[in-house]
Amino acid sequence: MRILIYGAGAVGSIIAGKLFEAGTNVTLLARNERYKQLSENGLQLENILTYEKNIYRVKIIDVLESEDQYDYIIVCAKYQQVDSILPSLKKNNSTTIVFAVNTPDGYDKWAKIVGSERVMLGFPALAGELTQDKVRYFVSSGVQRLFQSTTFAELNGSTNSKRLKALIRLFKRAGFAPVITKDMDAWQKTHIAVIVGISNAINNFNGDNYALANSKESLQKLVLETRKMMRLIQKNKIAIVPSRLKFYYLPMPILTSIFKSSLGSKIGEYGMAKYAVNGKEEIRQLELAFYQQMK
Repeated sequence: MRILIYGAGAVGSIIAGKLFEAGTNVTLLARNERYKQLSENGLQLENILTYEKNIYRVKIIDVLESEDQYDYIIVCAKYQQVDSILPSLKKNNSTTIVFAVNTPDGYDKWAKIVGSERVMLGFPALAGELTQDKVRYFVSSGVQRLFQSTTFAELNGSTNSKRLKALIRLFKRAGFAPVITKDMDAWQKTHIAVIVGISNAINNFNGDNYALANSKESLQKLVLETRKMMRLIQKNKIAIVPSRLKFYYLPMPILTSIFKSSLGSKIGEYGMAKYAVNGKEEIRQLELAFYQQMK
């Protein structure tokens, strides 16, 4: 099985490294300075929890040619980058394109351009930061999956397709704990409600998740902002997916205790604060797009 990871930022690099480690035939598409780094020094990952360091000699390309053939192209890009990627995906002949991209907009545009039969959807439960030529990361497990699990879906909501099951097996072998959802659009909108609330709160503290963790008032505001966005989702007759995220309606003292613990940790730093700071523009655009959708 041949896999292309389209995008060599932190998320794409982590997925490529873990799949490669599990014996998958992986190619990673990178551009400019990142392409040069990877070509010269290999794909370097460091686990922030175990401190394990690895260098993977993954195949690197900088252009997707129309004749290149992969079993899956997994797109790891920011929300605002996808439009520039779609033309090259359209020209390519690979049969399955998995968009692992934050979006509240639905998938009609992607399906129209590349073909609905080629579109799959997903999002990984991991986090990391690219510094110089190394990615420091972790893959979510245990209680961390309360907030997010690696999730995949078919565009039509089917949970039984061969390619979906094959993708799940692929990620399980690579050490993820993937799940399937019938409604990725609802999952995405719910996910954005969660990350916007957390990210805005962190950025109000200039990226200091530890200071936020010790501000009870700010943690309460975080919860209230997320609840506001979730109510809009439900007002638009969209479900909260996964349903366990309804834990946001637990009593406030319980929630502030949960966030105090999760934000005041290395997981909070790398899983929430690093993204909040480095992804500030994406978060801003996602929030604007969310409110445009949720009228």
